Amino acid sequence: MLYRSGVWLARHPWPIIVAWAIILVPAVVLAPRVQDRLLSGLGEAPTEARAAADLLEEELGASPTGMAFVFRHPDLTIDDAEYRVALEEAIAPLGEVDDIIRVDSVFSTGFRYLASQDGHTTYVNVLIGSDPQKALDNFPALKASVRSDILEVKATGGLAIFADVNESSEDDLRRAEIFTFPLVLIALFFVFRSVVAASIPLIMGGIAVAITLAGIYLLSLGVGMSVFVLNVSTFLGLGAAIDYSLVLVGRFREERRDHDVEEAVGRTMATAGRAIVLSAITSIIGLSGLLFFDYMMLRSLGIGGVMVISVSVTVALTLLPALMGLIGHRLGTGQSGIGGEQMWGRLANWVMRHSWSVLIVVGVGLIVLGAPMLRVNLGTPWADILPSSAESRQGWDLVADEIGPGELAPLLVVLTPENDNFAPGDALAVAQLTDQIAADPRVARTVSIANILPREALNDVSQIASLAESLGLGPELVQRARQFSTGSIMLITVYSNFGPAEGETEDLVKWLRELPEPDGLDVLVGGGTADLSDATDRMYDAFPWVILYVIVSVYLALMILFRSVLLPLKAVLMNTMSLFAAYGALVLIFQDGWLDFILGDTATGFTQSTVPILIFAVAFGLSIDYEVFLLSRVKEYWDETGDNRYAVQKGMESTGRIVTSAALILVLVAGSFATADIVVVKALGLGTAIAIGLDASVVRALFVPAIMRLLGNANWWAPDWLNRLSIPGMRE
Repeated sequence: MLYRSGVWLARHPWPIIVAWAIILVPAVVLAPRVQDRLLSGLGEAPTEARAAADLLEEELGASPTGMAFVFRHPDLTIDDAEYRVALEEAIAPLGEVDDIIRVDSVFSTGFRYLASQDGHTTYVNVLIGSDPQKALDNFPALKASVRSDILEVKATGGLAIFADVNESSEDDLRRAEIFTFPLVLIALFFVFRSVVAASIPLIMGGIAVAITLAGIYLLSLGVGMSVFVLNVSTFLGLGAAIDYSLVLVGRFREERRDHDVEEAVGRTMATAGRAIVLSAITSIIGLSGLLFFDYMMLRSLGIGGVMVISVSVTVALTLLPALMGLIGHRLGTGQSGIGGEQMWGRLANWVMRHSWSVLIVVGVGLIVLGAPMLRVNLGTPWADILPSSAESRQGWDLVADEIGPGELAPLLVVLTPENDNFAPGDALAVAQLTDQIAADPRVARTVSIANILPREALNDVSQIASLAESLGLGPELVQRARQFSTGSIMLITVYSNFGPAEGETEDLVKWLRELPEPDGLDVLVGGGTADLSDATDRMYDAFPWVILYVIVSVYLALMILFRSVLLPLKAVLMNTMSLFAAYGALVLIFQDGWLDFILGDTATGFTQSTVPILIFAVAFGLSIDYEVFLLSRVKEYWDETGDNRYAVQKGMESTGRIVTSAALILVLVAGSFATADIVVVKALGLGTAIAIGLDASVVRALFVPAIMRLLGNANWWAPDWLNRLSIPGMRE
C-alpha cells in the first residue's frame, strides 16, 4: 500500500498539495490565537489539599485566585504617615474592581507581621473572585492600576507568577525559534548540499506545528490546555519533521541512483515510509502515556504531542511524496548525511569483533552516568521556576528575604465538626491545637480564632462571629473572625520558617497530617506546599503504571512489525538505559548545579517533579526512532540474505550518515530549549537532547551492533503465529 500510494502521489502531486494548502490557511489564522487560551499551573486532582481548598471556598468564601503587591521604601517605614498615605493611594483603585473580594494590608488589619521588622517592606494580599483564566486576562490592567511615585511596587503571588510564566513561555518559544531555524537550515544544507532539499524538513515542521496549534486552540475552547504545550508541540513538530524528512529524502536520493522519480518515490515509501510509520507509533505510544495522569498540564502535553506526531507523519506520508514527485529531479542523488558509508561499515565490523568489550564498557558507562538518579530529590519550584529578572520572582524573593520565606504560601489546617455544627468546647480545642502547632520550631507563626478572640471566651462557642459581635469587638475583628470560622468550619493558617518548596515545609505538612485530631473534629491540611506535595505523590503513584503501559505497548508494536521476539526487547532495554543516563545527568545539572556557569542559576537542590515524567514520555519514543530506522534497514538485508552479521554491517552503512545527521539536528532543536528562562522547559529540552544524543550515538552505533552480533540468528526468531500475522498495508 505504501509503495502504491507513493507512486500515485508522485504522479498526481497537485491534488494533495492543494488539499494541504486549504487546511493550512485556517490553521495559520487560528494558531496565533492559542496563546490567549492556554493555562498556567499543573491543574487540579482530587487530593486532601484540594478538598481543603474546596471547603474554604464554599464555607469561608476564600478565593482560589489571589496575588500580592509588595511595597518598599529605603528610608520610610510603615510607622511614617507618608508611607501609609502612599500605600493607601496606590491600592485605592483596587476598591473599584468588582472581582476583588478583599484587600488586606498592615493598616487595614492591624497585623504588624505583614511588614518586615524594620518596617521598610510590607505586602498587601488581594483575593480575586473571578475564575483563574478571567483573572489572568485582567491581570495587566490590575497590575497597572497599582502604582506609586514614592514606594517601590512589585506584583507577586499566584496570579502574578502565572502571568509571568505565560509571558516567559512565549518568550522562550520565540527565542528558541530564532536560535533554531537558522542553525537547522545551515545544518540541513551541509547534510543535503542543496537549498531545496534542506528547506523541506523546515517546511514540513512549520506545517505540522501550525496545524497542531490550530487544533489545540479549538480543543482549548472546551478543555483546559497548558501553556507549555506551545514549547513541546513546537519542539516535537520540528523534531519529527526533521527525522521523517531526512529519512525519506535521504532514501529517495539513494533510490534515484537506479530509478526514475516515480519509482524512487514508491520504493522510498515502501521502505523508509514503513520505518517512519513504526517511529511515529512508538512516539505516539510514549506521549499517550501522559493521558493517564489526572493533571491538566501533563494530560494536555500528551494531547498536543500525540496531535503533532500524528500530523507530522501524515504530512510526511502524503505531502512529502507529492513534493518529491514534483521536484524530485532537483533533490539530487546519492547518500546524504554526516560521515561516509565505509566509515560506518568499518565501525560496525570493529564493534562486532569486540562485542563483549564494547558491551561491558558502554554498559558500565551508562550506569555510572545514571547513578545520580538514585539520589534524586523530587520537588516542585515556586517563584523560582522563573528567571530572577521576572517581577513576580523579585517580589517573592523580597518578601522571603525581608519578612519570611513562607509568608506568601501559608499552610492551611481546616477543621470541620463530625456533626453539622461545632459543639461547645470545639473552639477551645482548635485554640489548643493552634498553640501546639505554633510551638514547632519550623513554624514562624499561626493565625486562627485563638489570635483574634479572648481565650476565656472560646469554651462555649459555636458561632464565632456572633460571639465576636456580642463581645463588642470592632467591626474589623468581627470581619477577621469570620475569615477564620463559621458554625461549620474553622481555619488555622500556618506560616513556615522555610520556603514552600523546601524539604522542611514538606516535612511540616506530613507532621501536621499525623497530629491526633481533636475529639469530634475532622482535619484537612492544604495550602500551596501541601497541594504540590499531594500532586507529586499522585503523579508518581501513576508513573510506574504509565511506564509499564508504554514499554509493553512499544515492545508489542515492534515485535509485530519486526517479526522478532528479542529485537524489540533489546530496543526497549537499551532505550531505558539511555533514559536512565539522561536522568542522572539532569540530577547533576539541575539538582547539583554542575552547569550553572553555562546555564545560569539553575540549581535548586531538587529535580522538578514533572521533568522525569515528561522526558520519559517525550524522549522514549523520539530516541527509539534511530534504532527503529537502523533495524528497519538491517531487516531488509536480513530478509535478502539471511546473514545476520552482513545485515548489521550493511544496515549501519546504509543508515549511519542520515540517522546521525537527523539525531544531531534534533539534539540541536532540543538543546535550543536549554536557553529557556523557565526551568521546566530548560530541563525538558536538555534532558531530551541528552537522551537522544546517547541513543543515537552510544546505543545505536555501539550497543546495537554488539548485542546483535552476540545474539546472532536468534535476533530474528519469532513463533509461527507471529510470522503468519498480517497487517494491512504493511506487508513485507
